[in-house]
Amino acid sequence: MKKILTLLILGLVLLTACSGKEKSTITADGTATIKIKPDQAVFYISIQTLKDTAEEAQSEDSRISAAVINALKNSGIKEEDIKTQYFNLYKREDWSEKGTIFRGWQADHNLEVKTADIENVGKYLDAAVKNGATGINSINLDLSEEKKDEIFNQALMEAGAEAKKKAEVLAKSVDAKLGKIVSVSQGSPYYTQIFLAKEAVLADSGSRPMPIESGQLEITATINVVYELR
Repeated sequence: MKKILTLLILGLVLLTACSGKEKSTITADGTATIKIKPDQAVFYISIQTLKDTAEEAQSEDSRISAAVINALKNSGIKEEDIKTQYFNLYKREDWSEKGTIFRGWQADHNLEVKTADIENVGKYLDAAVKNGATGINSINLDLSEEKKDEIFNQALMEAGAEAKKKAEVLAKSVDAKLGKIVSVSQGSPYYTQIFLAKEAVLADSGSRPMPIESGQLEITATINVVYELR
């Protein structure tokens, strides 16, 4: 009886092993890139003041910052789209052979400004500079998070269709057909963004705003699909 039970167990193991035989699979990759114009601009305005005392430097910074912010708001920027990115107040000293030379107290203040009105970015920069801003640190033309998700999902669909098309051609080349999908994986989204010059040229004394070219952004999606063959 013990011997018969052992044979039955062995038979079940062999049957399970046979039924679990791996099926042939085929793997294909798909990539899709979509070009789109940016729908948002983010730029950074610097305000730098140097005075004899910390109180004077801070007071002057407050005056200029208020003037710059009011000018931006009057030009069409929403109040909630203007925020302080950085503020620092410190004693400025220069080094010389005779030791340190006190130059005064310096206040460095950076504002982050966001707008969907890309065509008028030059106008906003001019307004800031004419009201006391001492520099434009950078201008980033990009997509809003909602638009990024929308376009990336569209690119994923196109990448998936390309992967399926490749898999069908590969299967046909070996006289097979595609079966069910075994696995699907996606690569990290890749965004090619536009960055203008790190130190933008400030507006001249004329009344014409500086031109800002929006160009295009590229969003790339990749997908990997494994199919069974039948």
